[in-house]
Amino acid sequence: MIKTFLPNTRCQITNEMRAFLIKLLGNKPVTSTLLYSGHLHGWFSKDFHSRCDSKGRTVSLFQIEQGDCIGGYTSQCWESSGGFKADSSAFLFNLTRSRHFPSKATGKDIYCWSNLGPDFSGDGYPDLVEIGRAHV
Repeated sequence: MIKTFLPNTRCQITNEMRAFLIKLLGNKPVTSTLLYSGHLHGWFSKDFHSRCDSKGRTVSLFQIEQGDCIGGYTSQCWESSGGFKADSSAFLFNLTRSRHFPSKATGKDIYCWSNLGPDFSGDGYPDLVEIGRAHV
C-alpha cells in the first residue's frame, strides 16, 4: 500500500514520509487518485475547482521553496461557494519534518471560494507558510 500511495506527486516522498501520512490518516487502507496538479492542469483557482469540487475527502500537497513537502487533509468536499466549513478531522502537516498540526475545531477549518485553491487558513491552525517554517 505505501508504495502506491501518492504516486503522482512532484514532492520527493520517502517511504517514511508516506508511512507518517498514512498514520495521520488513521492507518486505514488508502486509495489515492490525482485530482489536480498545477503542473498538469493549470495554476488558476478555476482549474483546481473544476477538478476537485464535490470529490470528497482530499490530501493537498505542496512543495515549498525550501524543499519541504507540506500540505493538508480535509474530509469535507471543496466547493466554490465562498465560505468556511467545519471539519474537526482536518489537519495540516509537514511531511519532510514529520510534523502534525491538528485542527482546533473552530468551525473555520477550510475556506471554499472560487478565487482560491485549497485554503486551510481558518482559525483552527497555523497557515501553510508557518507549517513550512516549522523546523523544530
